[in-house]
Amino acid sequence: MDDVDQGNAVFCQQSSEGAQPSALDVLIPQYALWRGEDGDLPSILVQAEAHIHDPQGDPIFGLRTFDGNALVADGSEVVLLGQNLPD
Repeated sequence: MDDVDQGNAVFCQQSSEGAQPSALDVLIPQYALWRGEDGDLPSILVQAEAHIHDPQGDPIFGLRTFDGNALVADGSEVVLLGQNLPD
């Protein structure tokens, strides 16, 4: 939780059963699109973890929008674009 408070993470997974989150082998930071109900929102991927209760399911991504807001999204809502600025 300290990482979130210090701005080094967007979310913190916690489990009463003692399960520990694991980072995904994903290039960070990188550009991404969050696919929301109102359309695609350009953002930067800053955090990627397997879900502690379903490690084989959709990952959880922490994103920062270009205006500095934070988003938490599952893998089905995010398109990863790489480190080169997309056209």
